Amino acid sequence: MSNDDVVVAFQRNVVVAASAGTGKTHRLTCLYVFLTLGLTSMGHRRRSVLHPPLAPDRIVATTFSRAAALEIRTRIERALRAIADGAPDGPFDREIRARLTELDEPPSQGELMLRARRALDAFHEARIETLHGLAADLLRRHAFGLGLSPTLRVVEEEEAEALAFGIIDEALARALEGSEVEVDAARALADSCGGFFRARLALLPFFDRLDDEGLDLEALETSDYLGTAYELRRRLIAAARRCVGSPRANVSGPARALLRSLEEHDAAANDDAALPPAAEPFLQELFAQRKSAKSSDTEGDLFELRDEIDGTSNPVRAKNFAATLREAGKLERRERAILELLKAIRARLLAERLERGVAGFADLLVLARNGLRDHPEVAALARDEIDVLLVDEFQDTSLVQRDLVYLLRARTGVRTAGAPIGSDQIEGHGLFIVGDRKQSIYSFRGADVAVFNRVCGELCGPAAQTELDLPEALCAPIALADLVALKDSYRSLPGIVGFVNAFSAVDFASVSDPASDVGVAYGPAEHLNAVRDPAGERVVFVRDEGEPIAEPILAGAGPSLREAFIAAAIAKDLIDRGGLRPSDVAVLARRRATIPLVELGLARFGVPYVVAGRALYDTLEVRDLASVVRLVLDPRDRHALAHVLRGPLVALSDAALLALATGRGITTDVLADGRDPSARPFLEGEDFAEEASRLDAFRARFIELRPTLLRLPAPDALRTAMESFDFDRVTAALPRAPSRLGNLDRLVHIARERGGSLFAFSRWLDRQIAEEADEAEAVVFSPEDDAVRLLTIHGSKGLDFTATIVVDLGAREQPGFDALRFVRMPGETGARFVMDHRGDRGARLDNPARRLSNRQATLRANAERARITYVGLTRARRTLCMVGGAKPPSSKAMLSTFLAHLGTALDGLVEMESGTELLARTLESEVGTPKPAASHVDDETAERVHLPIAGEIAIATTPLSVFRGCARRFWFRFLLGLEEPVDTGQLDLFEVAPEGQERKVVAFDREDDQADPRVTGRAAHRVLERLQQSDFGDAALDEARLTRAVEAEGIEGAHAEDLARKIASFARSRYATELANATSLDREAEVVLTLDARTEEEPALSLRGTVDLFATYPDRIDVIDYKLGRPTPTLDPYAFQLRAYALALSRVAPDAKVRAGIVFLGGGSEPVWLAGAGGDGTLGARDHEAFEGELRKLAGAFATARASDTWPGEALPTCRRERCGFVTACHRTDEPAPGKKRKRKG
Repeated sequence: MSNDDVVVAFQRNVVVAASAGTGKTHRLTCLYVFLTLGLTSMGHRRRSVLHPPLAPDRIVATTFSRAAALEIRTRIERALRAIADGAPDGPFDREIRARLTELDEPPSQGELMLRARRALDAFHEARIETLHGLAADLLRRHAFGLGLSPTLRVVEEEEAEALAFGIIDEALARALEGSEVEVDAARALADSCGGFFRARLALLPFFDRLDDEGLDLEALETSDYLGTAYELRRRLIAAARRCVGSPRANVSGPARALLRSLEEHDAAANDDAALPPAAEPFLQELFAQRKSAKSSDTEGDLFELRDEIDGTSNPVRAKNFAATLREAGKLERRERAILELLKAIRARLLAERLERGVAGFADLLVLARNGLRDHPEVAALARDEIDVLLVDEFQDTSLVQRDLVYLLRARTGVRTAGAPIGSDQIEGHGLFIVGDRKQSIYSFRGADVAVFNRVCGELCGPAAQTELDLPEALCAPIALADLVALKDSYRSLPGIVGFVNAFSAVDFASVSDPASDVGVAYGPAEHLNAVRDPAGERVVFVRDEGEPIAEPILAGAGPSLREAFIAAAIAKDLIDRGGLRPSDVAVLARRRATIPLVELGLARFGVPYVVAGRALYDTLEVRDLASVVRLVLDPRDRHALAHVLRGPLVALSDAALLALATGRGITTDVLADGRDPSARPFLEGEDFAEEASRLDAFRARFIELRPTLLRLPAPDALRTAMESFDFDRVTAALPRAPSRLGNLDRLVHIARERGGSLFAFSRWLDRQIAEEADEAEAVVFSPEDDAVRLLTIHGSKGLDFTATIVVDLGAREQPGFDALRFVRMPGETGARFVMDHRGDRGARLDNPARRLSNRQATLRANAERARITYVGLTRARRTLCMVGGAKPPSSKAMLSTFLAHLGTALDGLVEMESGTELLARTLESEVGTPKPAASHVDDETAERVHLPIAGEIAIATTPLSVFRGCARRFWFRFLLGLEEPVDTGQLDLFEVAPEGQERKVVAFDREDDQADPRVTGRAAHRVLERLQQSDFGDAALDEARLTRAVEAEGIEGAHAEDLARKIASFARSRYATELANATSLDREAEVVLTLDARTEEEPALSLRGTVDLFATYPDRIDVIDYKLGRPTPTLDPYAFQLRAYALALSRVAPDAKVRAGIVFLGGGSEPVWLAGAGGDGTLGARDHEAFEGELRKLAGAFATARASDTWPGEALPTCRRERCGFVTACHRTDEPAPGKKRKRKG
């Protein structure tokens, strides 16, 4: 029976071990479709017996990210629509035909079409989300049963940390004022973590790991330090006695003296575990001895003992050994006191969160797992709502996520409250798990590959042991699920597949412990099979020999810069001589720090490129703007001041900075108010004339603008700072200006998405800049950017490219020796608390638990490095290039494995090229100027780039609506990434004013940022989203409760009360009563409208957006968007978006009538509906048909504009009527805008 047969029959639980590029998402979506069509045999012994069709709300599918969930949702909906329409050669047509031949009573084609239509009708209720999203949904549905507040608020990371840090600070301060034992515990905790500030940062991850493992602090045991000291002393005495017989006098002499000193101490004292001070010099002499050819067997025990002790040198090991024996008596007592302190902190933190009704993002999974575990009756309710659970990317889950999955598939009546869930307690069918342990690369965010290994062993038993080479101890004797191994690679060509198999086998073996649960043995189930025919594929290794290069920038350059330039040269060669487009090539780096170096190389060789992911925060322009923001918030920040003065805004020279350093460094008096010029340093002399002028101009603007910037929300403050300090103009004068400006505007967009104050955003941004974390999920590129993709390996997961260039082969993962951790010792059921202890003289105190924890951390880091390498190597379809630096690699690095097996396992599988020769050849060729990925100049001088007409347009409703109104406005905002100026009277995200009507500008007091309609609008949306359905139509709805909810969103005082009144007015309205009786309410719901191409010339369209609210009734669907303002005379500004949502939902529920309208919270609590041809305010088939036709024309026009790079503007009167913010940039004219006076000249 084939793998596909096992999947689609789905008779019992299935675990899929899917290697890279083998079509795992195809299988998952296929199974989902089969479940809705009733084509599986779930729960039946015979494959020919069918299970009835399942409604979408009875199937839960989870995946790694919201983007991946949206992709799965789109694929399923497209497949169901093709089946419902009877389209031939649909996405799963082959699988359906094969399955029908196996059935006793196969359904007819007409019956399958009917079932597909029914599934589409109910598809808006489909539960396809992340595991975090599923946890949040469970908490909302069962809040009362779990003892949680129904208004539980998920707070931002900054707010959660601020709350936790405050509690930690209070607890530590209280301990420092307590008893001697408490003071010692607090100081030891801070010392172990590297200071009191770092202790705050160490405690939260430690608590999170306890939550993941389901452990309480009460369950942690302390180490037996006294017993360890006894054992070490015993071994030392035994080793010294053997060393007495050494032929080397420098060994036997200190050994006799050490033994004599110990005997004298033991005769005079009761402390038989300590090492007397008189013995320490002899211990130092013994530990200082080197192994040599003259070393005898009598010295072996000494060297073995010494090598087990932690230390950077043998004298340090002797010092640490002596301190461990000396301090052992008080360490266990200290650890118990530290655990008591941690218990108090954790209990206070949990109580405070419960009292405030808040939870952090990471808390959602723990709350859901603990709630279902401790409340079996609630778990049964949640379990009864789900017939099938499909879990994608299971290799990136943690233990708490595994527990949640098991709890949702637990059999009824087999569990007791509070008991952990086991694999033997789950249903035998209805669970489908997909994962690839070789691609588990997100340990930094809690993923644990051991969870996937254990689940495979628990559920699949002997098959997992054989196919995955799992240790026997991990595998159950009897299989409870089918194991499906996907090995056929549909991505890479045979040459690449052969290299990946050969290299991965030796690489994983070099870093794995066969008995460990974190290793990957690259078993039989994981060797890829090439299903594509050879087509000129190449695997190339380019090695930098380190020979001198004449290029000035590379003269004396380090290995990293040379390696980056070689990667850039390979990219240029693949484009110029290999016939590839720039967008076919990707450069994958292990380290974020490598990306700017590759940028430099690509720019030097004139290769267009685009950077994505966390590398945004490494760009100079983003860091420059971050420094400006920090200086605005705190003019005393000398680091920010130096950065700004030296940066492009002021551009002071080193000599000028030195002249301003009147004391120890630059004083913040440089920006002192001009009312007292004598109080600040200034630049004198002709040599500094220009710099003094720039400094004076910046100072004046800074003093003038700072009060205003402090009152603005983060996005407006960033935009205002950029414009007022001429940051955008300065940046535009630098090389790669469009890319730089685009990065700045992406930052403004992020600030707008996050919301909140400038201070909060600055703290968040500083954390992103300082943090070296890897990509949390795959990045997204626009298919329209014909440029080399530059990203980290973490950001490439889930993507593939025609050619990949992998750099940083010499990098290795650093073990995470966390300050606070726990470990399970062999033979022990409990976990031991582990932390670093220091003796009175600064020596590190050792113990077996800490050594084991360090070994495990090292093993995990090496295994993670191998998995990251595997991900990087499996992104290529046709060409795989690897760049090796001249520096000898460290052990366990990918380059070390590669070089060790080059003449054996890898023989004949890889081409070798000289990096030095490639660089020289590329530098000798004609090098153009840098070409950014998306650059535009004036229309009269722009060189038109003609691209193929896109076959599919994927776009959100807002940008397409802007393009509909004006193509050039779209170009400014969404291609150049420029933020439309906000001071043009547009308060509703630049919506278009009705024909012939000037928009009335509603002014608000800039002294009060809470009156900013955008801030207030975000708060209103969040409060409305959290209202329970029963709150709608409730005449007794507590307005004070709404006020508190608004205040929790950062709105205070009269503004909070006013907004609460508006929300209450709507919630008590006649229409709200209808909402209370709706079949279902969906808030902030993503919708996707797909229009397939009808001809070869016509592009397909995938239009996505987020609906504020849609209510489902038995006979209709209402689409609602909220607006803060008062009702407008016409809904034209909102019609495009509303009609798009209405059409999308009408596709989901073809038999339902659809209304679409706006609720204006500023006046009139009833919705204002779009006029339609369907009667009763509904949109009829003619409305949808007409709008679909408009969308198809719009998609064609957009595809043509993108291919020809032509973005025409509208006439000036039209732009002014629509109050476009780009009028000045688009229409260069001296004619004043309406209501503005012409400036006098002279």
